[in-house]
Amino acid sequence: MIKRNLFLILVLLLALAFKSNPAFSEENNDSLEIQKVVNNYLDGFANQDLNFLMEQISPGYYSLRDGEAFDYEKIKSAQENFIKAFYKIHTNLRHWDVKITNLVISGDKATLDLEYKWKALNLDTSNDEEATRRRFLGLAKENGLWKIIQIKKISTNEEQGP
Repeated sequence: MIKRNLFLILVLLLALAFKSNPAFSEENNDSLEIQKVVNNYLDGFANQDLNFLMEQISPGYYSLRDGEAFDYEKIKSAQENFIKAFYKIHTNLRHWDVKITNLVISGDKATLDLEYKWKALNLDTSNDEEATRRRFLGLAKENGLWKIIQIKKISTNEEQGP
């Protein structure tokens, strides 16, 4: 009887630990999955892999840029054109110091602020170029996977960059 009671107490304690510990919470798992989507999105640029980059974006993507509507096909075309133009004059793109802040997860929706640095070799000048970028991202969980549904520049007066 004492062994059974001790076992039940142990089970209850473990259940409480899993429920109250953020490391075991569903929200923490979601935040890790979201971080992976963001890193994959940036890796798609660095590896010039449009298909991999677009796997991170929802087919339901919709965003306004300077009053112009961007759906999935338009963002895919814009990303493809950007990658081609960027890599005509750059090589060896690297992202680092990737920071996700203000992450809010509510059910199957999430928003976050993304800040990262990039550096690439300019083939025309043989010099490295680098900059910091800030973006607002909206995400949605679709069929169990987090996907980007919106991207907006946070700061204005930015030069173009990956």
